[in-house]
Amino acid sequence: MIMFITVKYGDDKSEIFNPNCLNVILLHNIRERCDCDDEDLVELCDETGNVMHLLTNPTDYGKQYLTERSVFILLRVERDGDGDEEKYTYHPLLHGLERNKDFLARLNPKRNLPRTSHDSHKSKESRHSRNEDHIESSSPTLKDARRKGTAPSTQTGSSAKSKPQQTNSLKRGSSRSQMGRR
Repeated sequence: MIMFITVKYGDDKSEIFNPNCLNVILLHNIRERCDCDDEDLVELCDETGNVMHLLTNPTDYGKQYLTERSVFILLRVERDGDGDEEKYTYHPLLHGLERNKDFLARLNPKRNLPRTSHDSHKSKESRHSRNEDHIESSSPTLKDARRKGTAPSTQTGSSAKSKPQQTNSLKRGSSRSQMGRR
């Protein structure tokens, strides 16, 4: 049995593709057969607006992301690269969907704006203030001792020695190597 997907684009046009190949090859074939420009970046989404992320995984096989005999919508992709984080904006290439606000909202969900250093500084001050209020209400003598620099140590005896913390990076690395063997 041959695996295939249907890609809709343009004025209700459709083409059939075999996703049993690398994503980079599949997207190149889609771009050629669906009358896109050579420099256009293309992507697919399902009929509800869920992006398949083939473009960001070029060396994976399409069959890992696409359900056999399903219908997908062709998207044009715009890169919004600013610094380390690259963002994508998706535009449907099937006529009629470019005005569907619900569909567009699923394609391009609003991103949380990054906090400025000024905002994070304010947040740290607020947390510090809340911690001091808590200390003040629970133990006024401890707060006074901290101001004078004579606060009692919270660690005693052999437990005061610092022990190196075990990181999960080794665990993560081994699981990745195990995943590659599958």
